[in-house]
Amino acid sequence: MAQAGFPEQLPLPPTLPDPDKSGYASVDGLKIWYASWGAGPPVLLLEGGEDSTADWGFLVPDLVKHGYRAVAIDRRCQGRSTCSSRQIDYHLFAEDDLAVMNQLGIKTAAIVGFSDGAVVGIDLALNHLDRVQRLFALGADSSVAGEIFTPSSDPTDMMAQTIPGAAELIIPDADHYAMWEQPALFSQSVLAFLSGN
Repeated sequence: MAQAGFPEQLPLPPTLPDPDKSGYASVDGLKIWYASWGAGPPVLLLEGGEDSTADWGFLVPDLVKHGYRAVAIDRRCQGRSTCSSRQIDYHLFAEDDLAVMNQLGIKTAAIVGFSDGAVVGIDLALNHLDRVQRLFALGADSSVAGEIFTPSSDPTDMMAQTIPGAAELIIPDADHYAMWEQPALFSQSVLAFLSGN
């Protein structure tokens, strides 16, 4: 049986381990939920649209095992975080995440973003490059303003060709939810990326 909002054909991720630290950051009058596992260089995990930190059930244990501090955030209006009537967009989400980083004392972090979370990561890199060490973007739109590509073009190809130092990775036998469809290969790819390989 699939959880609400998750496609039925995908394997669900395992339940996240109990966090070492979790709570709410006060951001713009809202309570933004976060959780942290492990110690070491921080890796900010940004979930997909209408998802929650459950997206990272496979990846978090691998990050911790390899000496990273995994920090997952439920963005406003998702998961355990509260919501307001304010118009939301990727930039607002990015500013929320930056505020959480500030409250947690995280000066810089690597970012792994999925879908909308990847676009939020791109926005963070565009506007706060000094806070972003590296960005692994899975299934991102090609613009922080929304999709601007045509059906005959591939935003992944375009981003790999135009972003300095970017590379494109295709995970075999996986689609938009590669972190669930090929969890071992996804984790291996993220770890290699974080180590600079």
